[in-house]
Amino acid sequence: MKLVLNGDAFENVNRLIDIYDNMDYKVYEWNKDYVELEMAKNAEFFDDIDGKSLDVEQRLAVVVDEDNNLVIAGAGSGKTLTISGKVKYLVNKKKVNPDEILLLSFTRKAADEMQERISTTPPRESS
Repeated sequence: MKLVLNGDAFENVNRLIDIYDNMDYKVYEWNKDYVELEMAKNAEFFDDIDGKSLDVEQRLAVVVDEDNNLVIAGAGSGKTLTISGKVKYLVNKKKVNPDEILLLSFTRKAADEMQERISTTPPRESS
């Protein structure tokens, strides 16, 4: 059995093939646009995390949504501030249940500092 496509069907199949072939790029572009929009939409929020403003890289780390996130940087670079911002963003903006968030640290001092910063997070905003 032969499949015969008229002009419109042929065009539609070619468009579908083009979309499929470029899916990775389209997802990349959509994600990039989403992150830029989310950073702009929440600029005021990011300007005051624990009384400090997150820089562009920190904002990116907060907005990018992965199942697991790892923050590695040098001493004094703002890791704890970034993590605090991420938790506050998830709880206040994305309405994530705080009981669903797990934070791990390699040192007791960093864990205590995170606990202190996170515990000052105000209750979730109502919708």
